[in-house]
Amino acid sequence: MSLLTPAQVRAGKKRDYRIDRAKLMTLYFVGCADDPFHMKIGVTTDLDVRMNRLQSANPLLLKAHWAFTAHIDVERAIHEKLAKYHVRGEWFLNEDGAIWSFGEKLFNRVTARLYRAAGLPPETLPSDDLDFFWSKYYSHRLTLKDVAACEPEALE
Repeated sequence: MSLLTPAQVRAGKKRDYRIDRAKLMTLYFVGCADDPFHMKIGVTTDLDVRMNRLQSANPLLLKAHWAFTAHIDVERAIHEKLAKYHVRGEWFLNEDGAIWSFGEKLFNRVTARLYRAAGLPPETLPSDDLDFFWSKYYSHRLTLKDVAACEPEALE
């Protein structure tokens, strides 16, 4: 997205903020590193840049707990599913751990698909094997079907 020149601004041209719906983006769940009481669920084209911007505006250390490749429609579906936990913008209240359990279910579902594609037995499925998740098996794509199959549940 290019910036407008002063002449374009004077002529009344506006920046185009539309997102290419066919483009895959990085969908992320970000929260405080120690206690993710609030979590931000959003999309970006560059997670490192986004994390730097979020961190500069937050006094607490932030961490990207989960990240997936997804279309913008998947983010919208997640926001709709988690509407009762919505605080403001893309921030959600994780008071009872429901957002955490939902993110973990999505991660486990996508990781299980990766393990099946790699021909690994299901009993080897760890819930936090990020090295494998971001390895050569690039199909860590989150779909609308994944979102529909998972429900947020309060943690005990």
